Amino acid sequence: AHSDGDVLLHAVCDAVFGAFALGDIGEHFSDSNPAFRGMSSSILVARALEIVRAKHPDWRLGSVDATVVFDAMKFGRARKQKMRENLAELL
Repeated sequence: AHSDGDVLLHAVCDAVFGAFALGDIGEHFSDSNPAFRGMSSSILVARALEIVRAKHPDWRLGSVDATVVFDAMKFGRARKQKMRENLAELL
């Protein structure tokens, strides 16, 4: 992961795969595979959803509950809301 947003999106991928016992993000998008190097985490989430929907076509994501913990940075309401909006649009 290259940013806080990446960490959150990678966690979403893992949660989606884990809910269906489909492994984790590394099993589907190995960081040793050059095809995934530098790929946007948003694309990985979209592909994770495609993988799950291919196996479970009637499944729809109901909600995502995630916590991002920072060591030193403050995370204002506006930035948090923007992150929510971006994630909702992606999902």
